[in-house]
Amino acid sequence: MPKISREESAKIEARVLEAVEASEGPVTSQIIAKKLGLNWQASKVTLLELALLGKIDAELTTLGWKFAKKPSQTVHASSHRIAVPKNGNGVHAHIEKVTPENVSNARIVEGLSRIYGNDRIQEILVQAQGSYYFKNPACQNTPEVYELFQDGDIDAGIEALGLHSWVIGRVKIGGF
Repeated sequence: MPKISREESAKIEARVLEAVEASEGPVTSQIIAKKLGLNWQASKVTLLELALLGKIDAELTTLGWKFAKKPSQTVHASSHRIAVPKNGNGVHAHIEKVTPENVSNARIVEGLSRIYGNDRIQEILVQAQGSYYFKNPACQNTPEVYELFQDGDIDAGIEALGLHSWVIGRVKIGGF
């Protein structure tokens, strides 16, 4: 894979940011990749970097990452812009921060969707949670997807549904 120069990387970042800001609603890395003729990995990395820099909003859903422009509003006659709160009480309802746990959750869900399809993910996660609560009956917290993966509960959920085991396309997170 050829190395991209800083100038080329900055151009890609500007194009991706422009595409997100021009979109009517949330977009995925695949939508941006198709629109700009990029591969989805470059698109996803650029979108996550823009989210970390605070230039766009990012939300982790059960179907992967969704990206959206930050709402803004022009103040007075100058071209200065300020962020507009998403709710009426002056508190900015910021979308979920990008954390290592969220990235792990997204990678696991993405891997599951590639092998079993988007329609089976929820069933697998419900079975995995059942396995988790069976082993931890006193627990009242909802486990994160990465915790279900690390403890083998996702594998138990897959087995309980009678699906083939998850070997090909299995993600690797934190040494697991």
